[in-house]
Amino acid sequence: MLHLEGPYLSPAGKRAHNANYMLAGVNPAGHGLINHTVRLMTLAPGLENSLTAIRDLVERKVVVSIGHTAATYAQACAALDAGARWGTHLFNAMNPLHQREPGAVGALLADERATVGVIADGVHVHPSIFRWLIKAKGVERITLVTDAMAAAGLGPGDYRLGDRRVSVDETSARLEDGTLAGSILSMDQVVRNLVGWGACSLAEALTMASTTPANLLGLRDLGRIEVGCAADLVVLDERLRVRQTVVNGAVVYDA
Repeated sequence: MLHLEGPYLSPAGKRAHNANYMLAGVNPAGHGLINHTVRLMTLAPGLENSLTAIRDLVERKVVVSIGHTAATYAQACAALDAGARWGTHLFNAMNPLHQREPGAVGALLADERATVGVIADGVHVHPSIFRWLIKAKGVERITLVTDAMAAAGLGPGDYRLGDRRVSVDETSARLEDGTLAGSILSMDQVVRNLVGWGACSLAEALTMASTTPANLLGLRDLGRIEVGCAADLVVLDERLRVRQTVVNGAVVYDA
């Protein structure tokens, strides 16, 4: 199951993506990018053919997300009307909310059909944002994401993100010019962050980390503990540290 974050992104919202690999005309089927493994695609509204492509992707059972974009409020609303249903790392790589031009942020916050992903590392988005975001959207419309790059868990140092050098410290991963290049988060840290910041309850954090993402992708056998659902579980201790991982009913990690 793949999430394609590109190549149909706006150069104005590229951030750590290499603009040389971006395509201006949105045509995923024509470019051979759609197969049974692609379940989610991020694209920038406002690009040529974007609305037609969104409708085609939805018809093919691909969840379309708005991201890496300089889209206006009207363009983002049009994308949502065409079938887009997610916002890729809300607030990041899109124009900030403005009282005269709400942009993609405003459209995603206002539309009850839209679910939004948010990076909860305290770097991409300030911790105080999460309290009012949860009040505005509800935990059923927020997915917690790590946006982790390959250096996650490896410690400070210099790494590669495609053809780019990335420097990692204790809190973030950045290109040489200081641009954030994904994160070094793990999902259990995301849950600890939200609870530790007092942004929500543990149950609410777990919903945003598991049930809501599964619902977004139509995976009714994941993200919940019920008869008939997949026996894929993570066991946390009282400090919310991972103690066990269970896959298909079998313990594959035991701390």
